[in-house]
Amino acid sequence: PSRLCKIGEKAFSRCSALKEFPYISSMHYIQDLAFEACSSLKNIKLGEVSTIGKDIFSGCSSLEQLIVPFNSGGYYAEYYGVDPMVIDFQTY
Repeated sequence: PSRLCKIGEKAFSRCSALKEFPYISSMHYIQDLAFEACSSLKNIKLGEVSTIGKDIFSGCSSLEQLIVPFNSGGYYAEYYGVDPMVIDFQTY
């Protein structure tokens, strides 16, 4: 889906089959608990998301790599419970 702009609240919550999420440049909103407890989620790449809900990665115990724009990595670590060691910074 190259034109997806919003992920709704709990959209992928507890989806154990989700291992990675494709990069979608048009993504602007991610609502609360969108990826909560996705126990198999390992990789996700996010662009310049303008609005992010709370605890979007809560319980994602297998998360190995979160790729975010260079200027936002600390934001994900501090507010969304992501281990800073899994965050990769990229310029887009």
